[in-house]
Amino acid sequence: MTVALVGTASIAAFVLAFARSGLIVLCGRALDEAKAAGAAMRDTGLDDIEKERTVQQASLRLFGFFGGILLRALAVLAISFVPILLADLLSVAAIRTVTAWLAQLDVVLTATVVITAGYLMASKLWPRT
Repeated sequence: MTVALVGTASIAAFVLAFARSGLIVLCGRALDEAKAAGAAMRDTGLDDIEKERTVQQASLRLFGFFGGILLRALAVLAISFVPILLADLLSVAAIRTVTAWLAQLDVVLTATVVITAGYLMASKLWPRT
């Protein structure tokens, strides 16, 4: 019971951290940048030098996006590990036991279904404009 509670707290921490991290927005901006670079390459109004300069600038921005995405993803994972670490430090549940519980197929599938359903319900209740 305690292991499941700690694991559920870890999942909840992950969901909250992911929702607040801005990862989705940042990924969208990176995709927009890549699309713009692709459009510049196909633009017949630009000469080769202009295309090269545009694509090089876009590639530098994409490296920046990669760094931001990586740091935010690592922060989300670190935040989700906090309940597990606290439980281990307080001798409530061992890290190995909680991570083994989280790795079970039924737990992964249940968490995926619940998170997806929650996302879909939230997007219906509070649509983004």
